[in-house]
Order: sequence, then structure tokens, then C-alpha cells
Amino acid sequence: MRRLTVTDLVGAPLAIAWGAVASVLEARRPLRPRVVERRDRYPINASFALGAALAIRLVLAPAMVATACAAERRGFGVLRWTRLRGPAGLLVGFLVLDYAMYWLHRADHHWPLLWRFHRAHHADIDVDATTAVRFHPGEVLLTIPGRCLQVALAGVGPRLALAYEVALLLAALFHHSNIDLGDGVDTRLSKIVTTPRTHGIHHSIEPAELDSNFGLVFSLWDRLHGTVRANTHAEAVVVGLADLPPRNVLSAVRSWLLPFSA
Repeated sequence: MRRLTVTDLVGAPLAIAWGAVASVLEARRPLRPRVVERRDRYPINASFALGAALAIRLVLAPAMVATACAAERRGFGVLRWTRLRGPAGLLVGFLVLDYAMYWLHRADHHWPLLWRFHRAHHADIDVDATTAVRFHPGEVLLTIPGRCLQVALAGVGPRLALAYEVALLLAALFHHSNIDLGDGVDTRLSKIVTTPRTHGIHHSIEPAELDSNFGLVFSLWDRLHGTVRANTHAEAVVVGLADLPPRNVLSAVRSWLLPFSA
């Protein structure tokens, strides 16, 4: 589909460029000390990134585009009902998409089947930019109904739906980055968007911290629903899953089979 090709030509280069910048900054200004060497994690995360990218490009993205086109034809969704156009329509559509994504992320943590697959993301014992693309393709496929419902309820066209996907990827690469922005800068930014400190807490092995800071682009949804948690000790957060051996990198095979283990 031509729309997807155009998005590929924009989103992929931006993601690669930010990933390269983040890798340098993570080495120079790390937020948390690394638990293991990058070489022990990067191949595993790369394998997940490839599988997830194929599932998104071949199945999820086309499904979302088809849903957006159908919503346009039928006049369905918030933008169609409110008849918003121009910049106001783009802003409201983006906000609705991100608000729905907040709830979908909470569902990943609280619906047992979704959590089984989302655990592969949280099993990373360091969090950096590569964690942003560490998603099991099974999770991508399971979330297709929810992602299509998200697009339909927003009533956005295919271009805005795909633009949000690019923004979501870039935001994920940013807030997963192990970069110390400085407490003042991070705190100010966190009032608007999700930052490395706030999202780092979300990857904690502590249940109360894991069950917080679900926002993906904007952070206001966590404040609205009382799921925000302060970032006062982000540098000392122990990352991973409490039911897995601490500070232990799972092999690629065990990581991929994690959703199917007890």
C-alpha cells in the first residue's frame, strides 16, 4: 500500500537516526548503571524487533489503515461526530489515539493473555533504546482488535493513524533510552511527555512501580487516572521481572518462549 511505503520512508530513517544518537548518549550520560554488556542483550532485542516489525508492517498497519478508511467512509468516530477539521482535528485525533493507547497499555498488564506476551518486553534486565523495539510478534497480533478499535473510535484518517504510529515509535525510543537528561529537565518534560526517568520506573520489578506510568507519548493520562509515580529514585530502579532470576539475561530461545511458560 502506497501510504505504508511513504510511512516506511519517514518512520524507519527517523527511528534509526534516533537509535544511533541514543546509543551514544546512553554511553556518555547513563541514567542507570548497566547490569550486563550490550552485546549480551542486543542480538536478542534485535530478533524481537525483526519479528515485531514484520507483524506490524504485514498485518497490524494494513489492518489499521483499512479501519481508518472504513471509519472515513461511514462517518464514524470522534473526529467525524465533532466535525473537527484542520489543526484542531489533528490535535484532537492524536490525543484520542494516545488516550486509547494508555488504556491498551494498561490492558497489556492486567489481561492475563496479553500480559503473557507483554512479559517478553519487561523481561529485559536493562532498559535502553533497544528495549523500545523488544516486543513479541504474538503481542502485536493479539493487540490488532484493540488497535483497530482505537483508530475507529478516534475517527482518524489513515494518514493520521500512521503518523501516530511513527510518533509512538519515536516516543518509545526516547522514553526507553537510558539517558540522564538531568533531574530538572526530565521533571519539566515529564509534565507533558513520558521521559526516561518516569518510564524507567514502569520497568521496575516492584509491583507498585510496574503498575504505574503507563503513558506512552503524553503523561497527562497517568495524572488523570492516578497511575503516575514520582521519579525520585529512577537511577536505582531494579529492572526486570520479579519471577525471573535477577540480573540474568534469558537466552533468545527462552525469551521467545516466555509467553508459553508457566
